[in-house]
Amino acid sequence: MVTLQFDPRLLLIPLSEDIPVEKIGEHNIIIQAPAGMSVNQILKHLNIQLSQTIAAVVNGRSTDLEKPLEPGDQVRLLPQIAGGD
Repeated sequence: MVTLQFDPRLLLIPLSEDIPVEKIGEHNIIIQAPAGMSVNQILKHLNIQLSQTIAAVVNGRSTDLEKPLEPGDQVRLLPQIAGGD
């Protein structure tokens, strides 16, 4: 399993009631998801629709949304920020 953590304000639509949410806070949702899938695959599998483009940080490092996740990975989804000049 992997831990997927994100701010609920990123959601385009509310989470389905059948999604196994471990914790919901004002600015934090934690979901346990199967390892071996990528972030994008997990979001699609759980039908999680986000309101904006995201970046994924896995175990403290920025990563590709298509990289398969390993058991025990800690994933944080963040809004993608464009830089200046």
